[in-house]
Amino acid sequence: QDPPSEFALVFFFMIVNLLFIPALSLGSLEELLEITGWVPLDKILASVVLYGSAGAFFIDYTAQCALLATAFYFMYHTNAPRIHDWASGGTGDKLHWNFDFSYFYSSILSVLAIGLMFSVTVPLLMPFVALCVFTRYYTDKWQLITAHSSKNPDPSPERTASSVFVSLILVAALAEAAFGGWLTIQGCNDLATFAWLASLLLLIVIAVPWTRRRFVTVSDTWLGGEDEHPETMDAPAPVSYMGSYENPYEKRDEAGGKRDSLGKHNL
Repeated sequence: QDPPSEFALVFFFMIVNLLFIPALSLGSLEELLEITGWVPLDKILASVVLYGSAGAFFIDYTAQCALLATAFYFMYHTNAPRIHDWASGGTGDKLHWNFDFSYFYSSILSVLAIGLMFSVTVPLLMPFVALCVFTRYYTDKWQLITAHSSKNPDPSPERTASSVFVSLILVAALAEAAFGGWLTIQGCNDLATFAWLASLLLLIVIAVPWTRRRFVTVSDTWLGGEDEHPETMDAPAPVSYMGSYENPYEKRDEAGGKRDSLGKHNL
């Protein structure tokens, strides 16, 4: 597909994930259309706010976020280099592509922090929160290996993704501690105990080197991974994926050599 069509496709999936999927999590499509016909707008908004605080809504939304939102990020990163090349008038190979951690991890940070808080009263949330974090972690690691940038590949995607994961756990631990303090002020000492224990457990995971290696950091399989900023595409491929994938932004000519397929795109 041409870049404008790919951009329109990404925009469509973005709208679906941000608006349509959360609306469907409140009920089926028929119920959603039916309720808009006989319930006033103010009551619809009130029901959304009240029902949105229930554990059932968060379980449903988190499960969909783990699968559908991850699919959106996977497709976005795959198309992002070509979109940037098209938007820059064919000079995308001269741009330094940086991974926007604050933007792409704001949603998963909210899911992780709120999920841990709700788990104090709804323990069933934890598998869904873990599924969401698991899918985002391995999706982003794969993108950093394959389609993150056609000119500046990350030589250590596992360490990069793991460092983000450590930051997420640290922020979630602080959120749990704040939640425990709020419960203590409210006089809910029994519930506050679970929040304090959860915060302590998360801090132990990232503070003790043995637990960090076991639960957070994946073994580094990138050859020559000490160079954090390679200047060419000559960086060696990761051993675990060598020969098992084809970068969509690299094509091979008839002589068998590699050539960059990112050229100037016209509308």
